[in-house]
Amino acid sequence: MAKATMEDVARLAGVNKATVSRALRGDSRISQATREKVWKFAKEIGYRLDLAASTLSGGRTGIAALVLEEIDPWLTGQFLEGLNRVLSRSGLDLLLKLPGFHPGELLSSLEARHVDCILWAGTEEHRPEPQGTISSTPMVTAGFSLPQKPAVLISRERTVERLENLAGSAKALRYRAGSGVLLFPFLSRMIAPWKKGEKKVFPVIDGEDQTVLTEPPGVFCTRGEMNPPWGMHSLEWPAFEFGVTAARVLVNVLQGQASVPEITYLVPALKSPEGETFPYVK
Repeated sequence: MAKATMEDVARLAGVNKATVSRALRGDSRISQATREKVWKFAKEIGYRLDLAASTLSGGRTGIAALVLEEIDPWLTGQFLEGLNRVLSRSGLDLLLKLPGFHPGELLSSLEARHVDCILWAGTEEHRPEPQGTISSTPMVTAGFSLPQKPAVLISRERTVERLENLAGSAKALRYRAGSGVLLFPFLSRMIAPWKKGEKKVFPVIDGEDQTVLTEPPGVFCTRGEMNPPWGMHSLEWPAFEFGVTAARVLVNVLQGQASVPEITYLVPALKSPEGETFPYVK
């Protein structure tokens, strides 16, 4: 059986070869309907785009660098799955850089590798100094912001607003941190701390090894694959959504789209003790 070619896909989809190439690389100039049609026929006949030849001919390497300021909570299957789902459709492979680097040396090494773009993930509490992140390579940040760089962040105000609505007027919203990894460290600055012996409170507990208070209901901050202690609501760190959203913004920046927002906000899922997700109304 002859090997499937780009010409075969183009003929079946009713488009030219250039459109097939752009569609399979996720080029935003190609409509969603055309991209889906091209992908459908390419999959049916077993055609795969030669990404190495395609990227080199366009002056690109097909490599997106993922820089992690900290391992936890970023290095998770859900975050990487969301990230790869979008980047792979645009012909981009991941190059992972773990903590322990000097920002200036890191950027020099990435530029020497000719990476096409950079996603830098971390927190506002441990973000790099802006002067150490100057680079001509397209860059997006996740979890923190830098001047003149698109960022994907959790909406602090909307998150606290939802927690206050859940607590209601009968109980005071209070924050308590454990000694584990804090998934939402900004809550400690926006919610009054819990005090021992305090009554009629609605606790928000962050830090996975934290002992559960004896007065549920409350909210326990979790990852998506974890269950909260019995009787408590959960506030889930949006790992998969972070990956998908950051990758989409990164691809848009790489493709030179003019409409990329300065900040894209995410709102974490809030669930009942039974695991039902509370609807979020903007």
